[in-house]
Amino acid sequence: FSNIGSKSGKELNMDLEKIFNIKIPKVRTSYDLMVDFLSQNNYKNIYHYGNQKVQKKLTKKFNNIHFEKENKKFDAVIFTSLISNNWISKTQDALNIIISNNPDVLLGNPDRISINPPYSFTVSLFHDAILEMSRKFNNKHNYFEFGKPHLTNEKLNIELNDKVVFIGDNPWTDIDQGKKLKHKTVLIKKNNHNINFNNPDFIVNSLNELL
Repeated sequence: FSNIGSKSGKELNMDLEKIFNIKIPKVRTSYDLMVDFLSQNNYKNIYHYGNQKVQKKLTKKFNNIHFEKENKKFDAVIFTSLISNNWISKTQDALNIIISNNPDVLLGNPDRISINPPYSFTVSLFHDAILEMSRKFNNKHNYFEFGKPHLTNEKLNIELNDKVVFIGDNPWTDIDQGKKLKHKTVLIKKNNHNINFNNPDFIVNSLNELL
């Protein structure tokens, strides 16, 4: 599972197969969970905060997703990826829609920070800033985050007696997720990691070492 709001598990699986020349039985992403959620909810108009490549994919699946404000009343706003063009005006539009329409707010990638310096912006930082600003106007929203560390055993198709280990290089998502679900965890250590962060069960220096 990967916290990617811009690629499906099928797309990511193809990328991984090219890199490692190995077939992975099943890959799921935050994008997949978000699409499942949208399919199950009857939103009338959804404002999409993300880049145009993701917009094209979403509009092939849904006819109620909009990239422009268009004087519509929106009942949901989704954040999938960083905007490549006109990001200031798009961010202002998202803020004003959230303040004036009181929509559900959906985050397709809950990674708050990159794990290695130089640290970079993620779409979740814009999501958090916009929500915090909207709260100054006493706005309260239903909001949903799709991905680690907010997954359940059910979402991951983990059965009660399954033997599971969570492996990852991000203590804020991978290790935290494993701890929440009470499974064993393995942290692939980076130079900047505090090895005691979230207390992983095992620490390795590389995935090769673990394998």
